[in-house]
Amino acid sequence: MRALMTFELESDEVFAVALRLQVFRDLGVGSLAQGADTPPDALLRKLRQVLTKSQQSDLDSLATYIVHTAFHDPTDGWIPWDPDEPWTGPKYEPAHSRKMLQKAVAQNKDIEMEYFTHSRGEFTKRHVTPLKINGPYFIGHCHERDEERTFRIDRIADIRLVKAGRRRAKVSSLQSKKEADKAK
Repeated sequence: MRALMTFELESDEVFAVALRLQVFRDLGVGSLAQGADTPPDALLRKLRQVLTKSQQSDLDSLATYIVHTAFHDPTDGWIPWDPDEPWTGPKYEPAHSRKMLQKAVAQNKDIEMEYFTHSRGEFTKRHVTPLKINGPYFIGHCHERDEERTFRIDRIADIRLVKAGRRRAKVSSLQSKKEADKAK
């Protein structure tokens, strides 16, 4: 691919562009959500290469802060992180979690995840049948609670696919019944 234009950016401009791209990636927005080698991914990698290690660290911290303060639902109990305090929340990879959830939905698989519940300040293990991905959230049937729940993707600390068993059939029949009730 040939370069269409060449221009110079000041250090603070490089940082600002990289920050926006990283926040979009962490939120799973657009092509950055797919984890493919897309032009925005390539641009973020190039921008990070010209930043110092200190600037890269600042970029990561600030992107995490933005994702956890500016893009939260104020009714969901998530308490914004104070940037002057060390981050004690999950070491998350929202883009990876989103990919795993997409794979689970496409392949009719369940997931097991370590999920950070901020109100209790702890991680819980959850077995979930993912049903739908909706922006920074996904809807799934939580087998521990035996009900449909909404989960924030950025609170998933660890995720793995597991075989869907009889539980998946039960969830599918509950979904069909729910859709039939809505159609009435």
